[in-house]
Amino acid sequence: FERVTSGLNRKVYGTENADLGEVWGGQRSYEELKQNLREARVFWYFGTMPAQYTLGLIEAMMTGVPIVAAGPGIRGRGSYDWKHYEIADIITNGTNGFYSDDINELKGYIQLLLNDYDRARAVGSQGRKKAIELFDKLSVMRQWATFLKRL
Repeated sequence: FERVTSGLNRKVYGTENADLGEVWGGQRSYEELKQNLREARVFWYFGTMPAQYTLGLIEAMMTGVPIVAAGPGIRGRGSYDWKHYEIADIITNGTNGFYSDDINELKGYIQLLLNDYDRARAVGSQGRKKAIELFDKLSVMRQWATFLKRL
């Protein structure tokens, strides 16, 4: 996070982030969170443990914020065993978001999206389409129905 976002206007929201100092944007209500996402130009995503992707990523994609995410190689270097980091299955690089294992490339993607509003809108729009395909209510209901029929 620090190496990819240093020098940029950045905020981290949510609980257990107060130790980040001035980078911490505080805890947000649902309405404030929606407004923050609507106004965001880029959503940096690094993943969590044990979830390989989170509601935060899904909410950002559903809002149409372009995603820049750590690649599977970066995620695999930590203390966790990330056998199934699914960002590469969700994001098609340059189309509906960006991911990389290279810090400078990640920074470059963020700068590209900050500097090119039309490209950021197009990437965010494609990310939203992918999120709806994967995570909207009807899609999830169909996935559960398919799974339950196999039992």
